[in-house]
Amino acid sequence: MLNLVRINALAPLKLVEALVDNITSSDRMLIAFQSSLMGSIGDNGSGGFYAFRVSKAALNMIAKGVSNYLRSRDVIAVTLHPGWVKTRMGGKNAPVTVEQSVAGQQRLLDSLTPKDSGHFFNFDGKKLPW
Repeated sequence: MLNLVRINALAPLKLVEALVDNITSSDRMLIAFQSSLMGSIGDNGSGGFYAFRVSKAALNMIAKGVSNYLRSRDVIAVTLHPGWVKTRMGGKNAPVTVEQSVAGQQRLLDSLTPKDSGHFFNFDGKKLPW
C-alpha cells in the first residue's frame, strides 16, 4: 500500500512542486491529475482493492489541495478518471477503448476554465463525487 501511495500520490505532488514555475509561466496553466473513480469515497459501493483505492484517494486530496493553493496564480488543476478502459489493468471486458478515453480527456482539458479547477471529472466531462 505504501508503495502505491508513493507512486500514485506522492510522485505527482513532487512533480508539481518541481514544475510549478514552468506551469505558472506557460500559456495554458493547467495540471491534470490522472486518478480513478476507485479513489472516490462518495462512489465506493463495492469495497476491496484497498491499496489502490487509498492511493487514489490520497491523490484526489492532493489534487484538491493543489487546486486551492495555485488558484491565486490562475492555475487550473483538475482530477481525471479515465473510465474503465481496455488495458492490461482494465481487462478485455472494459467498455472504453484507450482511444476513447484519451480523446475524451483531451476534449475535456481543451474546454476547462478557471471555474472547473478543483473538480473531479470522468473522461467524458461528467463531474464525479469526491
